[in-house]
Amino acid sequence: MSQETTMWQTLFVACGTRRRQDASFLREVLSEIQAKHLHKSSQRETNRDLKLVIQILETLKDFPPEERRDIILPIAHRERQLLRFRPAVECTVGDIQWLMEAESQCSGEEEVVFVHPKLPVSTAMALGALGLMDRALDETEDIDYAYHQVEPLTTRLHNLLEDSYTDGFSIPKELIQNADDAGARQVKFLLDERQNEDCREHLLHPEHGVPSGACTLGV
Repeated sequence: MSQETTMWQTLFVACGTRRRQDASFLREVLSEIQAKHLHKSSQRETNRDLKLVIQILETLKDFPPEERRDIILPIAHRERQLLRFRPAVECTVGDIQWLMEAESQCSGEEEVVFVHPKLPVSTAMALGALGLMDRALDETEDIDYAYHQVEPLTTRLHNLLEDSYTDGFSIPKELIQNADDAGARQVKFLLDERQNEDCREHLLHPEHGVPSGACTLGV
């Protein structure tokens, strides 16, 4: 409230003006804007309200986590004149270009709802939206893995290498033993010193590029 209108503060409060912009009030404003745009509005109104929505969300992201629940976000829409919203937990941030392109070519039943491109990525994720990679991995949690080993494969391999193959020659000997059991007459080992720098893109995690370097191949 400006200094000129401070003297009218009591009157404004009596008329329903809030003393401060708390999270509840800001969520109400978002809901009112959402209801307003259930029907098509002019491009001018859409641009104006989208700007206001982003300002509100930028404010909400700095509130404590318990006050940032049940937030709705503006979403991307084919018709730019439309301003539509979805709960933040249902929204996805298009933060990986190659994965977005792959997603756009999929014809699956599950719809990926992207946040509006004008909403900053950091703001959307602070309010509950998931990155595209996290969304893809999150969907795998519904798969039933009860039919095979309970211990994660990576843990199993780590324990084998840590506890069973400690002298440096155990792995080649194991490969030779497996080949002999299969009736092989010869075993060949190839040392591949290539670093494969050109194959370290489009990975689920940056650290997945580490095992893409030099290796020993037994055939």
